[in-house]
Parts: sequence; structure tokens; C-alpha cells
Amino acid sequence: MVYYKPFEATRLEELGKLFPRKKKQIQALVANMVDLLDPFKARHLYSWKQQGSHSLKAVLPAFVKDLSYDDLEIADGGAAMQAYHEMCALVDRPQKLGTLRKQLLAYCKQDTLAMVKLLDVVQLKSRAK
Repeated sequence: MVYYKPFEATRLEELGKLFPRKKKQIQALVANMVDLLDPFKARHLYSWKQQGSHSLKAVLPAFVKDLSYDDLEIADGGAAMQAYHEMCALVDRPQKLGTLRKQLLAYCKQDTLAMVKLLDVVQLKSRAK
């Protein structure tokens, strides 16, 4: 399960090129991906709080009370990618590396929790039909 399959599939395909021995396994993962974005993009589930957006950062607080990215140091994918690249370059600053790692892990944890909670929302909606 992913949120925005085109992005995640592209990253996995890049990994398949870097690790050719794992390419078939990676292709199987891509083939079996389910995009949690789909019901929100199709507006099967929609809230005015999304303000027309179906991004994870807009959908999450619209459907899951008290869960957002507002209190995180790293609060979006662009900042997460930047932090990761910065971490890769930090070899002589262990304290800064530790801080970035902790912030990035908090962001990744929030992304995972967000998907779990939104899957609950989708499943509740499908049961209600």
C-alpha cells in the first residue's frame, strides 16, 4: 500500500536498475501496489477541509482528528528528501546527523501512521455501504 503510486513505483524501478538481481522481486512489488490515494482522488471520500486537494497532508487532517504534520520539523516530502541528501553528506558532524535522522524518522513514522489511519477510514466507509 502506498499513497501516490506513480512516485513510489518510479523509486522502486530506480532501485531495480541499481540492483538488477532484485529486479523481478521489485517488479512484483510494483505490480501488487495498491494506491490509497485513489478513493480520495476520485472523491469517494471528500471533505471541504481538504480545500480541493487530495494530497496526504490535506486528506489526513480532514479525516483523522488530531493527526497532522504541523508539529514536525520535517513536514513534507520535499523537506524529507532534502534532509536525506544532507544526511548523506554529513560525515564529520555526528550531532547534526543524529538530529536530522531523528527528524526524518519522525516524519516517516507519521507517514506510516497516516496511511494506517486513512486505511481505517476507507474500510469504515466501505463497510457502511
